[in-house]
Amino acid sequence: MAYPETIEASLDAPIISHKNKSDVKPLSRFSAFDAWWNEILSWFHNSRSQDGQVLDINGDKLTVEVADDLQEQQLGLGYRDILGEDEGMLFIYDQAALYRFWMKGMRFPLDMIWIRDGVIVDITRNVPVAKDPEYPVNQFAPSEPANWVLEVNAGWAERHKVVVGEKVALE
Repeated sequence: MAYPETIEASLDAPIISHKNKSDVKPLSRFSAFDAWWNEILSWFHNSRSQDGQVLDINGDKLTVEVADDLQEQQLGLGYRDILGEDEGMLFIYDQAALYRFWMKGMRFPLDMIWIRDGVIVDITRNVPVAKDPEYPVNQFAPSEPANWVLEVNAGWAERHKVVVGEKVALE
């Protein structure tokens, strides 16, 4: 990965953590960069509007944040600490495909509900947080092409008895 010239120059200097002055220790330049980047992403998520749209799955209503551009889709729910019980993130794509998702930066487990043209085509339940959320190795994809992907708290689909074939509508 190439970094902008100004960041590369700053990465050449020794980096020291000053969380606790009695515990000063050098960090590798990449772990310091990752820590800085995580803070930026956390701030970005916390500063975004939490106002969402309502998604109806067979009478169960969820407030969803819509991720319909590449930047929002790449960040997803990463670096957030919590998601409300009846909240989720809806990823909207122009075409149905076997989109692959990973759990980069995730701090809590999820259910992934895969939707094509308003109908649930697959459900990936209880996706765990990666051992190292910064470098997840597993990827998740539906068994059939989907053009929407809904991420909710792990167990939500089971608690609400969501099944393949149910209709989904964005209100």
